[in-house]
Amino acid sequence: CKYDKKRVILKDLKHSDGNFTEKQKIELNKLLQIDYYNLTKFYGTVKLDSRIFGVIEYCERGSLREVLNDTISYPDGTFMDWEFKISVLYDIAKGMSYLHSSKTEVHGRLKSTNCVVDSRMVVKITDFGCNSILPPKRDLWMAPEHLRHSRTSQKGDVYSYGIIAQEIILRRETFYTQSCWDQNEKLFRVENANSMKPFRPDLFL
Repeated sequence: CKYDKKRVILKDLKHSDGNFTEKQKIELNKLLQIDYYNLTKFYGTVKLDSRIFGVIEYCERGSLREVLNDTISYPDGTFMDWEFKISVLYDIAKGMSYLHSSKTEVHGRLKSTNCVVDSRMVVKITDFGCNSILPPKRDLWMAPEHLRHSRTSQKGDVYSYGIIAQEIILRRETFYTQSCWDQNEKLFRVENANSMKPFRPDLFL
């Protein structure tokens, strides 16, 4: 769909009926003020058929995870070389540096599926802020201490960035290891790293 002649996507705000609290209105207003090259633009909210959606900038090539998975369109030897991988990491780092210094302060849901790629192969971070409307989900990008206590922090975002860096450099799924394929078991082992042998991905450089 389009907004003001620009292509946008609609993000389903499943935990909201549109009657935003004062805290949520403040969070949404913070998002409206953010305008940075490596962050997707938030244009506001819209109500369709009793459901509330966030209106967000569209990026043509989809998520970074989709690009990493597509070895045919983006082969290792040519397109996905070290120069490009470093460029991707730099784009994400710039976006997170700006976000951490903004009024939003914390992403809380940083992962490769929340990094999107535009037509010029610029990586932009999306799905940030509004944690009271979109509470972070438990996943393998979340820092172990946040898995245990359901929190968010800038340090947690740095951990998530490290997991994305592993995905980009190895071009494999999060915590890829031939010794464990079950996602729930991986999540358990990351969360309980203090009480058992540290869980690490296999390295294939």
